[in-house]
Amino acid sequence: MSHRSTLMSLILSLAIATLTMARAGAQPPPERATPTEDSRMKAVTLSDLQGHAPFELTLSGAVQEGFPERRPCLYSEALYGEHQDGAWASWTMIGHTGKPLTAHTPAGTIELRPSEWRLHVTPGVWQTYTKADSAAAPEFIRADLAASAIPLTVAAYELTAGRTYFGKVDRLSYWLPPANHGEKPQRRYAYVLVISDAPFVDGKPPQPMTPYSGSITF
Repeated sequence: MSHRSTLMSLILSLAIATLTMARAGAQPPPERATPTEDSRMKAVTLSDLQGHAPFELTLSGAVQEGFPERRPCLYSEALYGEHQDGAWASWTMIGHTGKPLTAHTPAGTIELRPSEWRLHVTPGVWQTYTKADSAAAPEFIRADLAASAIPLTVAAYELTAGRTYFGKVDRLSYWLPPANHGEKPQRRYAYVLVISDAPFVDGKPPQPMTPYSGSITF
């Protein structure tokens, strides 16, 4: 065998050995988490997202029974009252749930107390009754219906798991009374998550705020 053939055989053997060792020791490259997947595991606060454009979100939490039909949901508020010209003229609370929720957003997860969200969602229950409907109306409104010359509407608003909502963080301001005589009131800020079941239009949710959400103050 010529020196050239011997050299070529040696080079080929070394190449095969190197390739075999590389295959044996090589590991697949780590799968890079997309920003969305990575961020959903990160805890953020409402103040972190203040000023951001509206974003999609999902919700999780303890499953509860909604009012008045006892459907499973994450949150429920139900009421009845006089609804005129597209707004509630007066209303009475039937019931609402009050357990914390977790909002899953592209930036991370937010732990929410009930006072930290404001709902703009379509009612899941909406039924209007007149005095002539008293016999068919729910028992809890019959007395008021009999005494009212105006129809009464029963409504329920819910948040459910597995549904995509749309959110935006608002900053609210409020005043604390002076700590001591002669001092000025103290201004404070609170952040709330505005939750809509439809995309925001010009930065605003298309549905009005639910009555109970609108009644929460700091």
